[in-house]
Parts: sequence; structure tokens; C-alpha cells
Amino acid sequence: MSLTPNTNIAKKILTAVSGLLIFGFLTGHFLGNLLLFVGAEPFNIYAHQLTSNPLIYLAELILVIIFGSHIVTGIQVTLASRGARKKGYEVRNERTPKSWIVKSMPYTGTIIFLFIIFHIISFKFGPGFDESARINEGMLYLTMEGEPIRDLYKLVVVRFTNPAYSIFYVIAMISMGIHIAHAFQSAIRTLGVTNKTYYQLAQKASIALAVVFTVGFSSFPLYFMVSQPELAVIEEVETVESEVIEMNEVPASIEELDVK
Repeated sequence: MSLTPNTNIAKKILTAVSGLLIFGFLTGHFLGNLLLFVGAEPFNIYAHQLTSNPLIYLAELILVIIFGSHIVTGIQVTLASRGARKKGYEVRNERTPKSWIVKSMPYTGTIIFLFIIFHIISFKFGPGFDESARINEGMLYLTMEGEPIRDLYKLVVVRFTNPAYSIFYVIAMISMGIHIAHAFQSAIRTLGVTNKTYYQLAQKASIALAVVFTVGFSSFPLYFMVSQPELAVIEEVETVESEVIEMNEVPASIEELDVK
């Protein structure tokens, strides 16, 4: 039983480290998504270069490990904390009672987990995931070089102009912001930063990160709901598809005339 405190400390450290790595992923993901404001072609080219990279599968595996370890250790630490109800190894500020944000961590974490599953199903394995679906479902996008790639921009437009999906997305981003508001400062403290000045900076940074990520990610569905650009995108894709179909049908009709 003497190993239990040390094991719990190790789990807290793993939760903190994996959480900080998730912050890094969120930053990169957010910066890439800013291309949605630039236009369809820049975003589709970026997404194609990202998903066609041979290292994408290794990167996805690493992300699964990071998120998985964060979820598992986070649950274990929460259950251990509830069960023991003892003072932990970290320094506590006696003047700061447990806030509603701290108490909501398991619930916001659950909402985020459900959102991640739904988000992956909607985009990574959504329409146009395989070659036939790209053609049959109109998820084909032609670049300036003529290379056919998946039209993820169109999929984003379709999803974010759906009020139900966008509302759920924004709720998930608010939950993520609440989670981050405590998680970042907690991770910093867990990793040994207990100096009052530095910890106060970490607390301010937590709030700043929470606001930036919440507002930043929520701006995507809100932008598309307001601008409603889906008709122009769909018409453009349908025009390209109809031209391709006509080009394929013309030789067949000429051959039929020759035969007759």
C-alpha cells in the first residue's frame, strides 16, 4: 500500500504532461483551421497535404496514445481523489475553495470526449472518405493543377450550416474552455511550479487560453452559419462534375452515330 501515493503522483504527472501535449495539438489544429477564412482551395490543399503525408498514421497513433492516457489517468486520479479525500502531494492554497470549474472537470471532460468521437466520425470518416464516395457524393475538388482531392471545405460548410451540429460544436468548445481554465494551471502546478508569482501567471494564462480556444474554435461554425456560403461551393462542384460527365458522354454518342 505504500506505493499508492507514488503511483497517484505518477498518474497526475502523466495527466499533466499529456494535457500540455494536447494544448500543443489544439494550437496547431486551430492555426490550420484559420485557412477556412481564406477560402476553399487553400484549406483543401492544406488538408490534402496533411492527410496524404506518409507520417499521418504515426501522428494519429501518437495522438490516440496521448488522448487515451490523458483520459484514463484523469479518470483514475479523479476517482482516487474522491475516494481518499486526503491532502495530496501538491501545495494547496487554503484560501481558495474548490470552485465549480474544478468540480465540473469530469463532466466537461465527458462532453469533450463525446465530441471528439462525433467529430472524427463526421470529418475523418465522413463523406468523401474513399475514392468512390468522392465522386458519387460530389466530394471531389479539383485544384489548379488538376489533382483530384477530397473537398473537406465543402464538408465543413455542410456541417457548420446545420444549426444542430453548430450548436453542439459551440457547446463542446465552451466545455473545452471551462476544462482548460483549470487544466493548464493544474498541470503547471503538478509539474512543480509552486512559486506564488509564477503560479498566478499560470492561472492568468489558463483563463487566456480558455478564452482564445473557446472563441477561436467557436468562430468557425458561427462564421459559416452567418455567411451561408454552401450554395456557391456546391454549385461550383456540380458544374465541374456535369462538365466531366458531358465530356465522357460525347465520345460514346459519336460512336453510336458512326455505327448507325
